[in-house]
Amino acid sequence: MPNWRRIRALRDGLAKTENTEYRKFSMGDYIRIISGNRSSITAAKLRRNGPECGAAACIAGEAIIRFHKSKVPLPIYDTCVDPAYVHKTAQKLLGLTSKEAEYMFSGRWLPSRRLADITRKQAISYLTATLREKIVF
Repeated sequence: MPNWRRIRALRDGLAKTENTEYRKFSMGDYIRIISGNRSSITAAKLRRNGPECGAAACIAGEAIIRFHKSKVPLPIYDTCVDPAYVHKTAQKLLGLTSKEAEYMFSGRWLPSRRLADITRKQAISYLTATLREKIVF
């Protein structure tokens, strides 16, 4: 069953966090590290939103940044956190089935747009509708 409390906190956090040089919303990236030492990036460092660890993230990436408690560095490949790790971990953190996670994280809720073109505002609207209807699809 979806963790509605976390989904609400995720939506509210997206609404409060603006795009900055060091924190961007991007449905085209699970978590892409913009700057800083990529070998020791943890979710806690990304939460701090400091200049030493900038990131661009999608809904799943934001779930990792906001709710992941491990102090172990995230698995990095080139400039990105391992997409399979982000997808699976965010699915667990949000209490989603694999089908719900695929739908939410792939942007299928806005099929007329390319994933990279989905805006923060559109993601917030989707999460708001999901919370109102209590259904992910």
